[in-house]
Amino acid sequence: MPILGSSASQNTKSFLQPNAPTIGTATNAGSGRAYNNGSATITFTAAASGAAATSFTATSSPGGYTATGSSSPLTVTGLQSATAYTFVVKATNAVGDSSNSSASNSITATTVPQAPTIGTVTRTSNTVVSVPFTAGATGGSAFTSYTATSSPSIALTVSGTSTPLTVTGTFASGTAYTIQIVAVNANGSSTASSASNSLTPNPYAIGGTGPGGGIIVYNAGSVLSWGRYIEIATSASSPSWTDATTQWGSGTDQRTAIGTGLSLSASNATVAAPTCTAYRGGGNSNWFLGSLDEVNQMYINRAVIGTYASDWYWTSSAHTTSLYAWVQNFAGGAQDNSTKDQDRYSRPMRYFT
Repeated sequence: MPILGSSASQNTKSFLQPNAPTIGTATNAGSGRAYNNGSATITFTAAASGAAATSFTATSSPGGYTATGSSSPLTVTGLQSATAYTFVVKATNAVGDSSNSSASNSITATTVPQAPTIGTVTRTSNTVVSVPFTAGATGGSAFTSYTATSSPSIALTVSGTSTPLTVTGTFASGTAYTIQIVAVNANGSSTASSASNSLTPNPYAIGGTGPGGGIIVYNAGSVLSWGRYIEIATSASSPSWTDATTQWGSGTDQRTAIGTGLSLSASNATVAAPTCTAYRGGGNSNWFLGSLDEVNQMYINRAVIGTYASDWYWTSSAHTTSLYAWVQNFAGGAQDNSTKDQDRYSRPMRYFT
């Protein structure tokens, strides 16, 4: 007969499934975790009796996310952000699985935030843009701030945590930029939003120098069908225009609005001072005599345009009476009509974007 003893007992254990482990503590590990890829560590103690285990598996509830390893702790990943989970652990050997441990404490998986959705970015000055956005999910941890990046890249400062954000930077004149924003919480930063619409900072202030070498007298605020800015030739570049030696000529187009001067100068073919349309400041061929409202912008901004005559200036706007055209007085701002055969002052201007 075989002799029974400790060897026999050990051999018997080798043909048994392991006993269930004792659950320990589940701990959320949110720092740096991507949105909807939360993580938790689960501690446990292997059973002190019964067959030996070769591996252990932790399983979440809800979701059934698992992690397997040879010892405590186990780290379960893929957890959904801001979701509460408990965990059980089972032991496994060649024979099979143990029953599950009791459930762990509940943890809420936290991660970095979901990426925000950027809106239509607008410029409020040469250095500041307003960035509306729709916040994504918090990732289970409250937003603490937002950051912004640009393409091409410059240093940006973000003010505020609600829409719209105020983003400040030293934007290069005439360079097109797009903006992306990132949400931040205690666990880290979200992925970036999609890129915004393109913005080009305004390099041209009233009284500044335009690309044609003239003086800026008007900014429409946005690009219109005719352009955005109006610059006028400087007195230094046009000494002959300081003399009232030009007559209006002929033409009947009576429009007066901003944005009509170029076509007025074309339709009123012999309009006053052909030197206006002949001027080539900055190598540009689109100089003209301004409409009544455009020449009025010269008067409004007379303090920044340098030398001008305190007298009457022709406009390209014909008057309702065929023998007359509109003139602008730079002494007091009056707008009146003048017979077309009078000698008046004139000054070229041009549109640009």
